Amino acid sequence: MDIQLIKKVTSALKKMQYNFSDKIKLTQLKGGITNKIFLIEFPDNKFIIRKCGNNTERFINRELEYKIIKQLNTFDITRKLLQKFEQGSIESFLEGSSLKIDHFRDPYILSILGRKFFDLHSINILEQHERQPIMWKKIDTWYNQCIELYKDDPINLPIINKIGDLISEKKIIQVESPVILCHNDLTPANIIYNNSDIKFIDFEYSAYNYRGFDIANMFCEYSGYDCNWSLLPTEQERKLFYKFYLNTNDKNRINNLDKEVLFFIPISHLFWSLWGLLQHKYSNIDYDYLQYTHKRLEGAKLSDNSICRRL
Repeated sequence: MDIQLIKKVTSALKKMQYNFSDKIKLTQLKGGITNKIFLIEFPDNKFIIRKCGNNTERFINRELEYKIIKQLNTFDITRKLLQKFEQGSIESFLEGSSLKIDHFRDPYILSILGRKFFDLHSINILEQHERQPIMWKKIDTWYNQCIELYKDDPINLPIINKIGDLISEKKIIQVESPVILCHNDLTPANIIYNNSDIKFIDFEYSAYNYRGFDIANMFCEYSGYDCNWSLLPTEQERKLFYKFYLNTNDKNRINNLDKEVLFFIPISHLFWSLWGLLQHKYSNIDYDYLQYTHKRLEGAKLSDNSICRRL
């Protein structure tokens, strides 16, 4: 933790009646590729410190993020926002541990995850004008930013143009999907399991969006940050999740949800491929964002050639 961050955190902690110098332990947590996360421990409490990634305010709506977290406080589904400071925040600590990729295939954990995901999707917050699906708007914004950032890059500009072509193809197709409060980044690291309960963290990409996108996005995370597409859920595994999510054995409802979700899988890949290009320009985190972009594009093509042709 650098000196400037320590100063900001010290000032924020004082408002909570804590002194930075009284800490007994400060640990940088692993797992995130957008922000830097720290756990600070005091004799009587511990808190999460989130240092927003470099320039992430250029493509993440921090005002909306904090508004959502505050309004979720009463639902006991995520950490509580305790203090904000420039380019960061202090949040409550949740006991438990992040899920691992293998947990997605544990029927018991999946049953809890399915119902908790449904609970999240059932929450109504924000004003009416803030309840519009963000997916296409965000994709268009990120695409235009990438075009500007890479306009003089003969290697990556053609890749961005290809992403644009794929996006245009997807926009032609219409699939019904409810617009609900979505997390939009439900990686294993953002799912905390403790004593047969699950909570979700890191709502920085959260907004109202299509239900199918949120579920599809989670399925893509079965592959991990290494994007091992062989780990994507099988049809049987997807339908087991739907059974818990919908709380039903009705085959028609389960099959219809599967068709809805499959449509959004390649769109999730395109969404995060653009994100990777932006992070390559802005982030100072040690991670190969360009390779990630290529992997997500590969995933989009694979899903189009296999899963989505069943639609």
